[in-house]
Amino acid sequence: MDMDFHRYLDANWNSDRDTSWSTSGYVFISNHGAIGWSSKLQTMVSLSSTESENIGLSNAGQHIAWLRTFFEEIGHAQGKAIELKCDNEAAIVLSRDPQFWA
Repeated sequence: MDMDFHRYLDANWNSDRDTSWSTSGYVFISNHGAIGWSSKLQTMVSLSSTESENIGLSNAGQHIAWLRTFFEEIGHAQGKAIELKCDNEAAIVLSRDPQFWA
């Protein structure tokens, strides 16, 4: 049985004036409560808002992979892909293009 939960990500490009690092965050919600979240400075300088979002997507994707394993361990294996919501059109286009998956 697939767990019905909502997954959202956002990043703020070049938000730290001292280091030029971006901030990214995500939240995963199930049954009206957060089951996973993060908000932190990225550990490198992004050259664009798209790159900043992609770094955030990578971090959120790692947590989704962990949640998928957790759900399987408690008897709720996920039968379909888990979708992550992102508001950056360029990051969405790049994430759908197989040449950028490496």
